[in-house]
Amino acid sequence: MKNVSGTFKTMDEVYRYYMIGLIKEQYPPNENLGGQSCGMPICGVKLIHKGLGFEIAISEYRSMIRNYELALTLFKLYIDEIIKL
Repeated sequence: MKNVSGTFKTMDEVYRYYMIGLIKEQYPPNENLGGQSCGMPICGVKLIHKGLGFEIAISEYRSMIRNYELALTLFKLYIDEIIKL
Protein backbone atom coordinates (compact mmCIF):
# COMPACT_ATOMS: atom_id res chain seq x y z
CA MET A 1 0.00 0.00 0.00
CA LYS A 2 1.28 3.41 -0.93
CA ASN A 3 2.17 5.71 1.96
CA VAL A 4 -0.34 8.54 1.52
CA SER A 5 0.33 10.47 4.72
CA GLY A 6 3.14 12.61 3.27
CA THR A 7 1.83 12.82 -0.29
CA PHE A 8 -1.56 14.51 0.18
CA LYS A 9 -2.58 17.53 2.22
CA THR A 10 -6.29 16.75 2.75
CA MET A 11 -8.46 13.66 2.87
CA ASP A 12 -10.43 14.92 -0.13
CA GLU A 13 -7.26 14.63 -2.21
CA VAL A 14 -6.85 11.04 -0.99
CA TYR A 15 -10.45 10.18 -1.91
CA ARG A 16 -10.06 11.70 -5.37
CA TYR A 17 -6.84 9.75 -5.90
CA TYR A 18 -8.50 6.41 -5.10
CA MET A 19 -11.74 7.23 -6.95
CA ILE A 20 -9.83 7.06 -10.24
CA GLY A 21 -10.04 3.26 -10.24
CA LEU A 22 -13.74 3.00 -9.30
CA ILE A 23 -16.16 1.26 -11.64
CA LYS A 24 -19.91 1.88 -11.18
CA GLU A 25 -22.39 -0.83 -12.21
CA GLN A 26 -26.08 -1.55 -11.80
CA TYR A 27 -26.88 -4.02 -9.07
CA PRO A 28 -28.42 -6.54 -9.39
CA PRO A 29 -27.70 -7.04 -13.08
CA ASN A 30 -30.68 -6.77 -15.42
CA GLU A 31 -31.44 -10.48 -15.93
CA ASN A 32 -34.70 -12.34 -16.55
CA LEU A 33 -37.11 -9.68 -15.37
CA GLY A 34 -40.61 -11.06 -15.65
CA GLY A 35 -43.77 -11.57 -13.68
CA GLN A 36 -44.26 -9.18 -10.79
CA SER A 37 -40.75 -7.74 -11.15
CA CYS A 38 -41.42 -6.67 -14.75
CA GLY A 39 -41.14 -2.91 -15.09
CA MET A 40 -39.42 -2.45 -11.72
CA PRO A 41 -36.47 -0.08 -11.94
CA ILE A 42 -33.04 -1.37 -11.00
CA CYS A 43 -31.87 0.96 -8.28
CA GLY A 44 -28.96 -0.86 -6.70
CA VAL A 45 -25.35 0.26 -7.20
CA LYS A 46 -22.11 -1.70 -7.17
CA LEU A 47 -18.74 0.02 -6.86
CA ILE A 48 -15.70 -2.03 -7.84
CA HIS A 49 -12.07 -1.06 -7.31
CA LYS A 50 -9.80 -3.68 -8.86
CA GLY A 51 -6.60 -2.03 -7.67
CA LEU A 52 -7.62 -2.26 -4.01
CA GLY A 53 -9.55 -5.49 -4.53
CA PHE A 54 -12.99 -4.70 -3.11
CA GLU A 55 -16.62 -4.40 -4.14
CA ILE A 56 -19.42 -2.45 -2.50
CA ALA A 57 -22.95 -3.47 -3.51
CA ILE A 58 -25.85 -1.41 -2.12
CA SER A 59 -29.57 -1.76 -2.82
CA GLU A 60 -30.92 -0.30 0.41
CA TYR A 61 -32.99 2.51 -1.09
CA ARG A 62 -35.29 2.72 -4.10
CA SER A 63 -33.25 5.63 -5.44
CA MET A 64 -30.04 4.94 -7.35
CA ILE A 65 -28.65 8.32 -6.32
CA ARG A 66 -29.12 7.61 -2.60
CA ASN A 67 -27.61 4.15 -3.02
CA TYR A 68 -24.62 5.67 -4.85
CA GLU A 69 -24.13 8.25 -2.08
CA LEU A 70 -24.24 5.50 0.55
CA ALA A 71 -21.74 3.41 -1.44
CA LEU A 72 -19.39 6.43 -1.69
CA THR A 73 -19.68 6.96 2.07
CA LEU A 74 -18.70 3.34 2.67
CA PHE A 75 -15.86 3.76 0.17
CA LYS A 76 -14.52 6.74 2.14
CA LEU A 77 -14.73 4.77 5.39
CA TYR A 78 -12.80 1.93 3.72
CA ILE A 79 -10.09 4.35 2.58
CA ASP A 80 -9.88 5.78 6.12
CA GLU A 81 -9.30 2.27 7.49
CA ILE A 82 -6.60 1.56 4.89
CA ILE A 83 -4.74 4.73 5.83
CA LYS A 84 -4.85 3.81 9.53
CA LEU A 85 -3.02 0.55 8.77
